[in-house]
Amino acid sequence: HEGHLFECHHNNVHEAEARYRSACSLSPSSFAPHAALASLLHYRLSDPEAAIQSYRQAIAILPTDVTMRVDAAKLFLAQGKATSAYDLLAPALRLHPSHAPLL
Repeated sequence: HEGHLFECHHNNVHEAEARYRSACSLSPSSFAPHAALASLLHYRLSDPEAAIQSYRQAIAILPTDVTMRVDAAKLFLAQGKATSAYDLLAPALRLHPSHAPLL
């Protein structure tokens, strides 16, 4: 994705965000741009509310993805929202009972 190019090679996170958002609009059922946008918003831009929205979109597209669930749960826990974190992790734990990040 073009967003990755701007994020990694040009270190322009705002341009990367715009490119990821464009990719999400062009391919609303594609997991990768939603996941990339969620991670960028969470870890690089520190925008928890927008990150949560993107995590939810990515999880809706690919509900079995453990990484998105764990990352979103960490964000919820940082906000003191343990119930929301649990709600994301419980289905993943049922699918992957021995997955270390979930334990």
